[in-house]
Amino acid sequence: SQVNAYGYSLQGATHTGRRHAIVFGGEFYDEYIASARTTLDPMSGLATMSRPLYPDGSRYRTAAVFVQNHFEIGRRLRATAGGRGTRVRYATKQDSFGTAASERGFGDWTFNASLAGQLTGALSVHGLVGRGFRAPNANDLGAVGLNDLGYEIPAADAVPAGALLGSGSGEGAASLGRAVADLGPERLVNCELGLRWRQRRVQARAQVFDSELYDPIVRRTLLFPRQSAPTTLAGLPVTALAPTAAQQSQGVVAVATALDPRAVKAFVNDGRSRYYGAEASLRLPIDSHWSVEANCSFLAGRDLDPNRNVRRLPPQQGAVALRYARTRFWLQASALAAGAQRRLSGGDLDDERIGASRSRNDIAAIFQAARLAPYIRQGVFAPTGETLRQIQDRLLPAIAGAARVPLYASTAGWLTCHLAGGIPLTDRMSLNGGIFNVLDRNYRIHGSGVDAPGIAAFLGLRLRF
Repeated sequence: SQVNAYGYSLQGATHTGRRHAIVFGGEFYDEYIASARTTLDPMSGLATMSRPLYPDGSRYRTAAVFVQNHFEIGRRLRATAGGRGTRVRYATKQDSFGTAASERGFGDWTFNASLAGQLTGALSVHGLVGRGFRAPNANDLGAVGLNDLGYEIPAADAVPAGALLGSGSGEGAASLGRAVADLGPERLVNCELGLRWRQRRVQARAQVFDSELYDPIVRRTLLFPRQSAPTTLAGLPVTALAPTAAQQSQGVVAVATALDPRAVKAFVNDGRSRYYGAEASLRLPIDSHWSVEANCSFLAGRDLDPNRNVRRLPPQQGAVALRYARTRFWLQASALAAGAQRRLSGGDLDDERIGASRSRNDIAAIFQAARLAPYIRQGVFAPTGETLRQIQDRLLPAIAGAARVPLYASTAGWLTCHLAGGIPLTDRMSLNGGIFNVLDRNYRIHGSGVDAPGIAAFLGLRLRF
């Protein structure tokens, strides 16, 4: 896929009197998307063209106008208020893979307003309220293919097939009893309140926030009436999966492609979410050479309809750094830490980067994949000498074929330490180096899907022109 994006912006500023300033302008972004997909069968060597990740020749345009006012109300109080109008257009062309020519538009007005007051010479307080808007992007509206939770198609392709909205993004999702609708924008209302202390070189800041997200764009499993499950979706053959007990009682089934054993999903608008939390930072010089910097944050979130854990919620985390600096060199020791994240959503448990849930069917799909073929000899996986059934029984004993079990039920907390330093060689050249993960800890940043490397060192030369 290739995207060519062209952006144009214009901004102006003026003032009316000494205490009132205005910034205003507009912008326009024009994106052209070219996409193609070739599927190669490694056994036969046969290559075929198939529906690309994004509709080839699709176009995404964003236009906006904005204005922001800044007022000084006396010597100790400042106010800011601004507004923005946004309009988005997404268009696709008809192709031979089932994409129809279409055009969709989204638009809304957003605003922000804030007050900042100086309580004392060192202490100030600020508050903010704002409304945000996000139109579905090209990935939300048109992507077809494998993702972290399985194969997904656009909601626009699910609507004609009579898809029903699943309660989650797992294979066991129940039907909410609502038909999948065309994708729309999501909106946010945010409130913040904070304090700042600034005296000489000491700086400290703390703030709390509360945000509500309406009609969030989320992945959901597509379900269909059992008697009318489709045989193709988005131009790709699909087959019905064995229903769970809850799905069977509702008379619905999920479907899967031959490319992935998990249920087909789509981006849809579903529910309402709330996020709230706090963050703080501190910069404290000890003397002319030593200083300390620290920060921490805590974020909580819930889906409100229904009430459950929200997806990809980071745990509480923080960092502290001790720095020693002189004219000719600097040294820094830092520690980073994160708490355990046990509040996982159903999507987190299925996500390959977090819970990494798998079923006996998933293991069978991997066992039968072409990439594993060189290691299979007469139905036996040569490295371990096991058959498929033996591997399934070892990894998932007493588990039904379609039932998914997470490999991790939480992300563990961690603490790691780094050392770094640098020395200027000339006015334009400096030498920098450091040692990461000094304690050689095995840890994973939540949602990254990557375990940290062991002790690592680097040395770099920086040249400024």
